[in-house]
Order: sequence, then structure tokens, then C-alpha cells
Amino acid sequence: MAKKEVIITRRQGKRPKKELKVTPPKKRFQSVESLTGEESAPNAPEQPPAEPQAAQTPPPPAAVAPPAQPQPEARREKPKKVPTVSRILQEGRDVLAKQPPEKTVRVITRKNLPRAVKVLKKGRQGAALYNELLNSVYDGVIITDLSGRVLETNPRAREFLQYGPGEISRASILNVICGADAQLLETLRQNVDDNRFTLLEAWCARKDHSRFPAEIAINLIHLSKQGELCFFVRDITLRKRAEALLRTEHNAIQNSANGIVITDTEGKIEYLNPAFLALWGCEDADEAVDHPLREFLRDGDTLDAIFRDLAQQDVWTGEMVATQKNGTPFYVQVSAAPNRDSAGESIGMVFSFLDVTERKKAEDALNRANEELMKGEKVKARLDTITTLSHEINNPLQMLLSMVELEGNQRYKAPLERIIAVLRELRKQEELPTVTYAGGLERYQLSEEELLTPCDNTRVLIVDDEEDLRRMFGEVLGSAISGVEIDYAANGQEALDIFEKHHHAVIVLDVVMPRMNGEKAFLELQGFCRAKEWKMPAVIFCTAFVPPEIVKQTVAEDSRHCFMPKPIGKRDLIKAVEDRL
Repeated sequence: MAKKEVIITRRQGKRPKKELKVTPPKKRFQSVESLTGEESAPNAPEQPPAEPQAAQTPPPPAAVAPPAQPQPEARREKPKKVPTVSRILQEGRDVLAKQPPEKTVRVITRKNLPRAVKVLKKGRQGAALYNELLNSVYDGVIITDLSGRVLETNPRAREFLQYGPGEISRASILNVICGADAQLLETLRQNVDDNRFTLLEAWCARKDHSRFPAEIAINLIHLSKQGELCFFVRDITLRKRAEALLRTEHNAIQNSANGIVITDTEGKIEYLNPAFLALWGCEDADEAVDHPLREFLRDGDTLDAIFRDLAQQDVWTGEMVATQKNGTPFYVQVSAAPNRDSAGESIGMVFSFLDVTERKKAEDALNRANEELMKGEKVKARLDTITTLSHEINNPLQMLLSMVELEGNQRYKAPLERIIAVLRELRKQEELPTVTYAGGLERYQLSEEELLTPCDNTRVLIVDDEEDLRRMFGEVLGSAISGVEIDYAANGQEALDIFEKHHHAVIVLDVVMPRMNGEKAFLELQGFCRAKEWKMPAVIFCTAFVPPEIVKQTVAEDSRHCFMPKPIGKRDLIKAVEDRL
């Protein structure tokens, strides 16, 4: 096809311009109007192609209009900012040069020039609106091609990622979304191809390689025929922190050992934790939710008092009795506080219950023990006083008893023996049992020992394997205590044989001896007296060694017995024997 020439001249009154020849390429291109999505005006039909000419004959030169006569310049209004013809044509050439070849050719002429200006102006307005919307979006916007290559971002996205203008251009979205790969990108493309938005949460990488959690919405937009992926990125760091805090608080309440209950302003249960169900023996939350809290407390008046007090103060603490599902009462420690909304208005109550039944039992037992201890301390103080006085009257009492026995006066002997029995009980430092008689009269009950055969208070048995030591102890006691008879034994077996004959009141017993030591001899004496229903004599244990455990225990349990380490002083021996006769 022969080349087509178009001649465009300047307006009248202006200097004629050189001829401008627009020679379209052999392949035809789309017009400027078709690039913006609009068809050419109907009054601008396509120019028919020129008639083919012979190659040897050059085309005739185009006629040039004569120059216009100069006219006086009239004051005219400046036109609005309308692009000049040359600028419009140049922009048209630039656009056409970037478009793929098409089947038709549209040429900008003077006739369709207004339409071309309108199309370009509308395109600029659309671009300005697009930029305004993109820059005003709250979320970060990243536009990529279908392969994930970044084409454009808004300032918010660059702020999130800490990139400057143009720094992220041509990068891959896979470098922005941590852990993203080609498989994820393929899934996103399939979703948007089905006209579905895709929402995901992921970590995004900043320029300095730090990360932040983000919520990303992806959809497909059509800025070109192929389409583009648009990523709306929202930084959810604060939301994640709030969610983590709420999760921590929820876990703390759920795992708390205290029963937690939240009620409305009328006292109806809205929320409870597992510990509350365990305290009241419930199996399911439905047994308590939407039920009045009053049903679970034995004292409903206390609950009313809590609500009244919380109207004047922020916290209430105390104890009350609750009732389990099976009717079993138990003690709970209660802490209550108002549940307020963000405006500070009370919307209910928060209760914390702690089972203190075991503590209450322990406190009651401790109180009873303290009462018993105080009572025992008073009794002990009285017994100490009486025991001290009994030692002071012991010697005069012994003289009276000896005189009565010498005279054979049985009338006075029985009362004196009763006094001696009472003093013996007092020396044990134990509270005497009482007997209640008719009319509510109480008297002390003496030990059953007064029913046993009494010892011979005039006889003392000295048991030691060393003869010289036996004789020396006998001389000391015989010279110091009038009317006393002394027997001697070399070992434990001899002591048992002699005791069976005379039932001595006091035995001075060596612990370490051959044949039968003092420890075994004492046990044999106890068994013998129990079998014969004899009163057990007072035993003074003597040894130069550490006393065995049975001796320590015997002395600790019965104050009539005592331990005296060798060597023994004369006065100590005499006093020990006299106190026990």
C-alpha cells in the first residue's frame, strides 16, 4: 500500500509552518481513542487510503497557502490550558509507538482534534483520581504483576516496610511476606481467578530485616489485560498484643484455683471458671450460668450486704457458708469487686471464691488446743504449788506416821496413809481425776495404788555388787534415819528373793551388776508387784555409767523413782531415801 501523507497548517495570521508529514508504518496501529477505551467520534471517519501511484513518478508538491496579511492585534482572552496541536500530536505518537500493531489506523487530524484533547484530558483526570485514592488508603497497598513482581506501592506500604520512594520497585512480594513461596503465590492466583478475595495473616519483613505481624487481603485488579495482584497490608502489632494479653488473662482465670464468677447487676451468673464448678460439685456450666448466685450460698443476706457495700467501696472481702450441689455445707473466703465498662459504669460484679473449710477446721482445733493449754497451765501452776508444799510437810508427816506405827494406833494410821497417798499423787504433777457424788459434789479420786498392799516403810534394800559400798550406804542411812531396817543384796536375783520376803519401801539399786543387772531386776520387780498386787517400791538407780533408756523413761514417767550418778554424796543419799519413805 502506498504511503499516505497528511498536511497540517497553522492558524491564519501565523507564520506558515513547514510541511509535516506523518508516515504511518506498514503495520497498522490502534488510535489514541482506542487506547483509553473510547471509540472515535462518528463525525471523524477514517481517511481512505490514497490511490497507488507509479514508483517512477514522484508525488506533486502540496500547495502552500499564501501568507496572511498582518491584522491589528485585538485583545483576546487567554484560552484555558488547552494543549497545543503539536504537543497533542507528539503525545499521540508516543502512545502509538508503545502499542502493539492492530488492523486499523486512526490518524489525528484537525477534524478529530477536539475529541483527542477530550480523551487525553479525561485520562489525566482518571490518573489523578487513581493516585489520590491510592495515596489516601489507610492500609498499605502493594500492586504486583501475576508473577509477584512489585509494580507500585502507596506511602503507607513504604512506611510499614521502611522503604523510600522507588526502593521497593521491581522487588518480589515473596521478599515482603515471610515464608511465602511460589506455591503460595499460585494459590493466591487461583483464588483471585475465581473472583474470591483471599485473607491471610503473616509476618512481613522490613528493609532492616525486622518483622511485624500483618493481616493481608489480596484481590485481582485490571490495570492491564493480564491483570495485577493487589495486596492490602494492615499492621496488626497492637491487635496481636491485645489478643495475647486477653489470652493470658483468660488462661489465668480458667486455670485459677479460686472459683471466679461474673454476674450482672441483678446477681445472675454470666460467666464462671472450672474451679467454681469443682467447688460446688457441678459437672456442667449450664447448671450455673443464668442462675442467681444466691442459689449457691447458704446466707443470701450476706450477698445483699455485699451489693450494698460495693456501692460505697471498690472491694469487699469476707467469709461465708456455701452449699454444694449435694447439700454439703462448706466455708468459702469471698472477694468481690464491681465489673465496670470502659466508661466506668458498673455492669455487674466479679466474685472470687476460695475453699477454706480445712483452714476453718484447723483454726477450730487450734482454738480448742489453746483452751486446753491454758487450762493445763493453770492446773500445772496449782500442782507446782501443792507439790512444793507437800515436800515441806513430808518430814512432819513422816514423824507422825512413825509415832502412830510405834504406838500401834490404827485409828490415826488410816487418815495419815490417805494424806500420804494424796501427796504421792501430787508429786506426779498430774491433774487428779474427780468423782461426782449425789448433789453435784465433786471430790478427787485417788489412784488405785491405795488398794494395793502397801510397802514396809521401815525397810530399805541396798543392791550393789561391791560389798564395801553396800555396807557404807547401810551405815549412812542407819545412822541418819531412826527406826529404819536395812537389807543387802549382791545382784538382781538376790534382791528379788529378799524383796519377796519383806516388801521394802525403798530400793537403792546399782544398774551394772553380774548375774542380773539393775535394769532387768527392776522389770522383774514390776512384774512381781503386779502379780502379787503389791505397791511398787521407790527405786533409786545408781551407776557411774550413762543410764540406759529404760531408766531414763522410768524416772521421767514416775517421780517416785530417781537416778543418782556415782559417787553419791552422803546428804544426797539420805534426802533421797527420806523423801521416799
